[in-house]
Amino acid sequence: MNFQTTTTHVVIKFNEKTKNGKESIDILPISWTYYKKGKLFSRYPYEDEYHKLDDMCKLSVEPKTFWKSYEATLIKEAKSYEQGLRRMNRACSETIVHSSNLDERNSSEEEMNPLK
Repeated sequence: MNFQTTTTHVVIKFNEKTKNGKESIDILPISWTYYKKGKLFSRYPYEDEYHKLDDMCKLSVEPKTFWKSYEATLIKEAKSYEQGLRRMNRACSETIVHSSNLDERNSSEEEMNPLK
């Protein structure tokens, strides 16, 4: 599957639920995602970098090769971080999910593993 040429960020839903049984949705740079055998995956930083997560996403920082990968489902594509936030807001209002970017502006600093 190919993304639109103007896409810089994607809103994804992680296929694994959190340890509390909630679904998790996030906005990520397109460079953090890849397809393998027809399935979408996303690289995601480890806990020690969560305090930088919002800035890393805004600036489309390249993912590190040692980050863990998670299977995900594409919700929406966006041509900017700001558009992605709006689309994530809309997606969250249509369903009950957990998102680090919607709970608090810098809530990533306090999060544990997004899928635990």
